[in-house]
Amino acid sequence: IEESAQVRKLEDRLSRMRAFIKKHRSGVSKRIFSQMFSHGTMAKEREADIREMEDRGWISVIRNEATGGITLTAIG
Repeated sequence: IEESAQVRKLEDRLSRMRAFIKKHRSGVSKRIFSQMFSHGTMAKEREADIREMEDRGWISVIRNEATGGITLTAIG
């Protein structure tokens, strides 16, 4: 029972994160994203969530070599 509650919590968080990224049609910087979701999550959790959404094909992670910045863009 505990595991399913954790899975539901994760899925809810990922859905909210995805919706936030989708609102920004040209993408959102990882910095802005992290500020938005800093309450209630640690940096390593947000990193894992970004990787999970990327693995699911929900978002693309674009690294700007010139600035070192990262942009998150929704797919679909």
